Amino acid sequence: MVSLLFGKVAVAQQRQWVTLTNCQLVTTHEFDADSFRVRSGTNEYNVRLYFVDAPESNLRYPERTREQAEYFGLTIDDTIKAGVAAAEACRKLLEQPFVVKTRWAVAGGRTREPRYYCIVEVGGTNLAELLVAQGWARTKGVVVTLPTGQKAQDYIETLLTLENKARQTCLGAWANSTKRRQQKKNDTTTGSSIRSGDPLKPAYQIHLDMRLRHRAHSIVINTITLQTRFARRKVCFADR
Repeated sequence: MVSLLFGKVAVAQQRQWVTLTNCQLVTTHEFDADSFRVRSGTNEYNVRLYFVDAPESNLRYPERTREQAEYFGLTIDDTIKAGVAAAEACRKLLEQPFVVKTRWAVAGGRTREPRYYCIVEVGGTNLAELLVAQGWARTKGVVVTLPTGQKAQDYIETLLTLENKARQTCLGAWANSTKRRQQKKNDTTTGSSIRSGDPLKPAYQIHLDMRLRHRAHSIVINTITLQTRFARRKVCFADR
């Protein structure tokens, strides 16, 4: 089922990993927790993390922000605030030199300069794990077989476990989640709790539910469009 959650898979699997050591964060106005600029030696690069998606810190992409708000159970305003807080948390994690591993797969981006998908390691730990575990990112995005040889789907399972724990303990963006507050209300009403075996819906189930809702919405829109066209044709024939 996990494979249904990620529509994109990293291409050019035959490319070799390149490791950039002693990297430093370059803070810019385009800085987000999952997309930022790094310096390695005398060179600078725009990078995008594999596996994760952090809340947007502005409304430059309103549809994406709306979808993130729905996923985290936040208002649009709270989603943007979470994006700003996520970027700050990322900045603190990257205060010390870190390692970037990339295959130079282009990730697009907002600037004219290319942006590359990468894995960032802080003290030997994947930054994606740290952000998800702290509640500042969700498990979503382009995936790849890790430099260690670990399969993407196995690593996704690891991230989903961390994400569920962050949601249950109200960390990061989940702190203001209406979904989490509703769960607490239900727990109080029924006398149950997270620990007593009434967990929140798993992250992969949220992804799947959202995909199904969006698909159902598209079907409704298409049906209305067809009905409208059919009605117009009937009018045209009646006028002849």
